[in-house]
Order: sequence, then structure tokens, then C-alpha cells
Amino acid sequence: MSSVLVPPVIPGSDFAGVIVGAAPDAPFCKGDKVFGYCPNRWGRKRDLAAAQLSSEGAAYVDSIGGCLSEYMICPANMITRMPEELNFQEAASLVTSGMTCLDILELFPQQLNYNVVIIGASGGVGSILTQMCAARGYRVWCVTREENFQHCAKLGAHSVCDYTKQTWSKYFEPNLTLNEKPWVDAVIDCSPDGSGENWQLAKTCLVKSGTYCSLTWQDPDAAESGSAGMFAGWQSAYRNVLSSWYFKYVQMAPSKEKLDTLVAMHAGGHFKPILDTKYGFEDVHEAFKKLMSKHTTGKLVVSFEEGGFSTENPE
Repeated sequence: MSSVLVPPVIPGSDFAGVIVGAAPDAPFCKGDKVFGYCPNRWGRKRDLAAAQLSSEGAAYVDSIGGCLSEYMICPANMITRMPEELNFQEAASLVTSGMTCLDILELFPQQLNYNVVIIGASGGVGSILTQMCAARGYRVWCVTREENFQHCAKLGAHSVCDYTKQTWSKYFEPNLTLNEKPWVDAVIDCSPDGSGENWQLAKTCLVKSGTYCSLTWQDPDAAESGSAGMFAGWQSAYRNVLSSWYFKYVQMAPSKEKLDTLVAMHAGGHFKPILDTKYGFEDVHEAFKKLMSKHTTGKLVVSFEEGGFSTENPE
């Protein structure tokens, strides 16, 4: 049974800010600078006996979370203290993208010269993942647009392909084959739409038992019908059984422990935050317009103070 939020719905999940009040048993207190994840589906379910079901059989859930507001409520196990070396914008930009990268890297060994193709390498997840993979000693092959070549090179890319001009598997083919045998260890599809085409291209260059990792549903019809979660699980099992490669769908699971890991990795120089554009709250519609363009270089950030969020505690 799926859940439907009851309006008004406050969007947004990644945030950084200052605590103005906390439960007596919370590990935080007023004035602490924190950042974290506020699941905007976090809330109380109405009594199912009294709940009205839609034609799709969805139980309605009250919306409590959502960080596009001046004040918000968030569970303590979804936040952590903000390190001094990060400002509010940088900290907020790390949350979902950073934790997604950690979940992705759990799939792969820490092995030098491990060959990884990252599709959508200049976006929010891709920009951090490229850095983390390079820090592990991976050989990173990035797929993006030509204007992002220099950006990806600075992040540690070994080679970059413009997918608008050439099929990425063909572009890398002279480098990704050894004695006419594929030797790509992993293909990670961070593109906002995902693509069954990318899966087909990956099979032409992945080594046997190589891994294709996707962050999005591979079937638009399944996603629109509401059966995407079930379809993704079935699809992964189907492809793993009937092919010589592993197909993995990654859906980020937030936790305070992962946030703490990101803090430690940032302090260790494994990556740095990448911001595309900073918006004031009055321009939030422009931020969503930019987001829906599906062409960003790093993350978009919305601040509540004119001229950007200051690092001083608000009164």
C-alpha cells in the first residue's frame, strides 16, 4: 500500500541549520549547528479505520517534515553536528548525494585501478562519486556534456565523453578493451532519468561478473504506475539471473552514521562539496526550474537569508 501526503506538503529533505529546541533525551541542544536528512514523508499515519482510501488504495499520511521552511521538525537520528570547516550551504549539499555515494561504494572493492564508468558525472551525485572513486584509486571514466569536461577533470576523471556527440561505449572502446576483451569493472548510471539503453551499452564493455548500478527506475511505465519499487526488485533479479553481469538498483538509506562518515571523509580530503547555484528563498521556483532542467554541475542550494545563509547562529 502506497502513501499519499495530505496538503499542505512541504518539499525538501536535505538541510543545514541551527537547533532552536530539542527533546530532553536528544543528543543535541539549542544553538547546535547541524545538518541532515528530513524525510518529508515522515509523519503519523491516521487511524486506518478512519482513513479514506483513494481509488488506488493509498493510505493518507500527514506531512510533518520538509525543509523548505524557516522551521522544521526532524528526528534526531537523521542529523549530526556540522563541522567547522563547512558552511551551511556546503553541509546541506552533501546529505542525499553523499549518502547515496556511500551506498554505491559498498558494492565495490577498494582496489587500485578498478575501472568505473560514471554516467551523469557532473551532477549532484556524480560530482561527489567521481571524487570518492578517484580517492580510492579507481580509474574513473566520466560521461557528461562537453562544457563539464574541465569540471570532471578537476574531480579526478581519467577520461571524459560527451554523450550528446557520441555513444559513450563507443568513445571509450579503444581504452575499455584489452586484447579485444571488455575490462570495465562497473558502470554507475547517475543520470536523472536512467536508461535501459545505458544498460544495453554497459553489457558491451563490462567484464564478466561486472556490475551495472542504477539510481533510477529503468522502466518509465512502471514508475508512473506506482509499481516502480516492485518492478525494480523484479528487474534486478531478472537481469542478474539471465545475464553474465550484476544489475544493482541503489536507493539511499539515510542514517546519522553515514552523515558522520561523510564528515570524516571530507576531513580526510576524499571529496569536497560542489555547488552549482545558490538561491534565496524568494527564488525557490527558479531553483526547481533549474533542477527540472536535469543539467546541473553539482548541487542547488536554497537559503533563507538575503544574500545567502550566513554561518552565524540566528536569534
